[in-house]
Amino acid sequence: MPEFLSYGGYFSAAFYAASGGVFLALFHRERSSQQRLLVLLDLVICLACMYTGILQGSGLGISRDKLGLEYNWARYLEWSITNPCMLTIISRMSEAPLDNNFISIAFSIGMVACGAGGQLMDDSIAIWIFFMAGLLCLSVIMIEILLNVRRVNAAKPKNYQRVNILIGCTTVSWVLYPSTWALQFSGAIPVRNEVFLLMNLIIKGVFSSILAVDTFRHRKEIFCVLSNDIDAPTRVESKHGTPRPSIVDMTRIKHSGDNTATGK
Repeated sequence: MPEFLSYGGYFSAAFYAASGGVFLALFHRERSSQQRLLVLLDLVICLACMYTGILQGSGLGISRDKLGLEYNWARYLEWSITNPCMLTIISRMSEAPLDNNFISIAFSIGMVACGAGGQLMDDSIAIWIFFMAGLLCLSVIMIEILLNVRRVNAAKPKNYQRVNILIGCTTVSWVLYPSTWALQFSGAIPVRNEVFLLMNLIIKGVFSSILAVDTFRHRKEIFCVLSNDIDAPTRVESKHGTPRPSIVDMTRIKHSGDNTATGK
């Protein structure tokens, strides 16, 4: 195994361990049930990527298929965990219906299964059949993601720009992975695992960073309310996700009651 893959695996493991620590702290301090779910899902992504990096750095995650090509089997295990988490995060942030999320998750698992099944084949025709089946699953996922884009741009919530960036990162990365595999399998490029390592680190790093920014922005809005900022939103979420009066609201109610009692 090349030293680049070994060192790169350990570096990515350290990066995701640090990112996981940040999201663990955010999960502990966050009070919104919706935001806690998003942070928890990204924490799972970081942990899965961290263990994949350890396996790749130690060489335990690298194997050879029946055609003699090296592949990272641990990466497929990671994708089966991280892909549904990423799709759920996008679905919750774009307020998509649950059935759309379930469809995307089902086809993402099918896509990973097609990729892993193709690695076990010793016939190039069978491998391409698995590859085309995986592309079919990817096409369904892209349609569901584009529906999310349309929904977000129509509603324009506060974080719609960050949601669009998350969707863009997911779309670009999931198109680049099969393209890289096809180019390497056809002999157009000599490496594959190295490219996958870099893409995985960059794309998921950007994905996690955007979600962290969204969480910090959410906490800042609540802090403004608790600081009696009149221009800030005057509604915050309770522990169960239902709106409850903020300190600003309670202060106004109290003053209103005092004025009524005194006849002023």
